[in-house]
Amino acid sequence: MVDLCQATFIDSSILGAILEGRRQATEKQKGYGVACDGSSEPVNRVLDVTGLRRELPVHESVDAALEAIRQRTGSA
Repeated sequence: MVDLCQATFIDSSILGAILEGRRQATEKQKGYGVACDGSSEPVNRVLDVTGLRRELPVHESVDAALEAIRQRTGSA
């Protein structure tokens, strides 16, 4: 799980790390999610413009992301 709630900026290297984390989680059949509470306009803009908000499981809080992972996989 990636927590972007406190992030104020993300760039292509961060996006690459997020996507690599998802790839590895998928390979290992583990749950994966991104927490982004919407408080940072620059982070929101990057997630929206790149289409990653739709592509990744993005949740409004860490708790919501962990709960979604638990529901999908049975564990976090």
